[in-house]
Amino acid sequence: MSSKRDKGIQHYASVNNPSIEAAIHGLYRFETPKQAMDRLNTIRAHFTLSKHQLEDAEGEWSAVLWIRGYEVTPEEEAEGYLGNYAMIRGIKAPEGHYTLVTEKMPVESKKHPQRKQKKHPYPNWGHPILRAVKKGRVYETLEDIRAELTQLHSEYPETTIPGLNKLFLMIHGKPPREDLVAKGKVNKYLLKIEKTKNENPGFVLAISLKV
Repeated sequence: MSSKRDKGIQHYASVNNPSIEAAIHGLYRFETPKQAMDRLNTIRAHFTLSKHQLEDAEGEWSAVLWIRGYEVTPEEEAEGYLGNYAMIRGIKAPEGHYTLVTEKMPVESKKHPQRKQKKHPYPNWGHPILRAVKKGRVYETLEDIRAELTQLHSEYPETTIPGLNKLFLMIHGKPPREDLVAKGKVNKYLLKIEKTKNENPGFVLAISLKV
């Protein structure tokens, strides 16, 4: 399930998302269970959910989702884990208020939506950020989208050149669009931040072939 706001574009949760961080650390304070469930439903609407959702005895749904950076042990990191699945649910705290809590759900890495790729001098079109580019992901803030360019440059410093709101990079493999096709297996592209031109205000990464 994906955000209604972005019409089918998936957004995986991260420990850096404020709403996810608050649930991980049990920081929410609600007076009623309905308030807790309303916040849980907001999380469900904004992030990609696992196909296997759970329902408690009272008929209220919990949110099962993959969270980037969540409780990755050194052993898991060595195996290529970038995050973990977790169940977020509403509970009544001992102090009397209601809150959201998270519980880690062990799932083998091959079933994770994102994994650390074998190190290459340049990315391929299966890289998580480039998959988001192909899907036309809309970012709400410049900080979020600039972080994607910074991440790509930090992963591939020898084959990328950063610029102001843009990044030159080499990509391996068959591109997803005809206008991006060139002769070689590895080609040079430009990622550039642009404002959206539709009803969803935000920013996208536009990609073009550099020859």
